[in-house]
Parts: sequence; structure tokens; C-alpha cells
Amino acid sequence: MGEGCAQAPQSRASAASSGAQLADTIIFPQCVFHKASVSEALEFLQVKSRDLDPAKRGVSFLAGDAVRNSPVKITMNCHDVPLSELLDYLAHLAGLEIVVQASGDVKVTSSARMTPPYLASAATQRQLDQVAVVLPQMRFEKASLGEALEFVRVITEKQKPGQSKMHILLDPALDAEKPQIISDVLDVTVADALVYIAAVADAEVICMRNAFYIQPAAQPRGKLADGSLPDLGTPGKAVLPRMPFQGATLREAIDFLVNRSRDLDPEKKGVRILIDEETRKAAGKITLDSHDVTLERALMQVAAVAGVDIYQLRGAVRLRMPR
Repeated sequence: MGEGCAQAPQSRASAASSGAQLADTIIFPQCVFHKASVSEALEFLQVKSRDLDPAKRGVSFLAGDAVRNSPVKITMNCHDVPLSELLDYLAHLAGLEIVVQASGDVKVTSSARMTPPYLASAATQRQLDQVAVVLPQMRFEKASLGEALEFVRVITEKQKPGQSKMHILLDPALDAEKPQIISDVLDVTVADALVYIAAVADAEVICMRNAFYIQPAAQPRGKLADGSLPDLGTPGKAVLPRMPFQGATLREAIDFLVNRSRDLDPEKKGVRILIDEETRKAAGKITLDSHDVTLERALMQVAAVAGVDIYQLRGAVRLRMPR
């Protein structure tokens, strides 16, 4: 996807009316799983649903060994969310069919329906943009995917207290511990922040009910052809009088370009460049002495000498080693 939000298919969790009412009224203040097994997730939801149900009845899960012993690992971070919504998220993450019966029992079976990656839909970009929060700074020094997403969630909720919480789901095919993200971006919207973070992990953002689901990108997008100039917005058009590098590392070159772009930008935001730790370590040393070049051309030259590819994002670029 690269620039927008994709749309997941309709709910996999269905319910009989009385069971649905129960699942809708049990609100979980917090539900955080980090590489939890399906069995662990079901056990938590069952026990917690009884604690949160005023009648102390909750729900009981009817699931066989094939479901409970699934190798899928569940990672999600949701707050102030009804049980019915959590069941839908769990169904998508683990490839399950979940039916809430009238009795309150929840039947869980393996699903033969489509599994990720889900198809992109540019129309749902508005759901990302509805999170009207701007992060003053998104600075990561080898942050994991999970840490970066949690940073965005926490800052967003601090800026918008009392409003709807941000729910984040991580596809089981992605590793919350990787990659190690390096960035220093100023005044970035939550929509752009999530897209940038996902892109560094070769992933994309889709909208699933009230959650943002991070899944592996269906295909890599945005790679620029050799010699093509990246689009870094207005800051990228500023001209550097000189760019002298003698055996500089890629990180040193990026820091130079970012800092000089802020000096030259009247709004002091500068250019947006993201890399991962693997690219930083593998990139070649840079020796250049360019005069009177735009920041966009300077970045193109740096990438060419360092032997890295440029991927265009919305108002930003990601540098990575060739595939």
C-alpha cells in the first residue's frame, strides 16, 4: 500500500442476539497480548469476561485442541473495547471462526476464509486521517516495531484524553521485535507516522473496525529507479552550498542532511528520512564533495554511493539495502 489504509473483510465473529448483547456490554479496560498463544488469549478473555460481567457469568469458549494448539501468536494492544470487538480481532489474527451463542458460550473453530494480506482500499485513508493528532517529534534510535507502534499510541492518547482509544493489531507474520527503526521526524501526523513505521518493517496499515492492523505488505512499493529524485516536499527543494563527505557512514550523512534541511527550512521541519539498523550497518562509506545541490539530489547521490535503494513514502523516504 505505502500511502493509505486498506480495508479488511467483514467480521468473522457472529452472534445470537442474547449472546451478542452480553459480548457488547462487557468492556475490557485493557487487552494487551504480546506473542500470546491462542489458548492463552482464550483463557484470558474467558477469565476476564467473568470479572467484568456484573452477573459474574462471562463467556465460556468451546474450542478443540486443533484451535488451542494453533502455532499462531497473537499481538494486540486495545483499550476500552467491548468483548465482541476483541473476538472479531482475534478471529482475524488467528484465522478463526467465532460464534457467540445465545447461551453466552463461544464456539471457536478454524476458518477457511481469506487470511492476510488484505487488499488495499484508498477510500479508507479517511479513517487514518480522522486521528487528528500531530506528533511533535518521532525520534527512534533502533526502536522495534512494537516499541514504535506503542510510542504512537501512547502519545496520541495523551494528546486526546477522553476520546476513543487507539487499537493496534500486529499480524502474526510480523515480528514485534524487528526491525530496529531509526528516525528523527518533526511534526508528523499519526496517519503518516503509522505508514512510515509500517514501511520500514515492509508492512502496511489496514483499518479493521476501530483498529489499525499492521500486516506484511502485499508487495513492495515506491522503489525509485536509479537516478530518480525523491520527493521530499518543499524542504527537499532547498539548495546546499556544499556537501563534503570523506568516508562518512550512512547515518552521518543522513544526520547532516536532516540538520541542514532544518536550518534551511523556514518552518524548521526539514526532510524526513527513515532507515533500519540493518541498512545502517550494511551501507557503504560515503565520499562526496558536491556543490549547489538540492537536498533531494544530495540524498539521491548519498544513496547511490552508499549502495542503498530509495523508497518513496508520502512526504518522506525510506532507505534500505537492495533486495
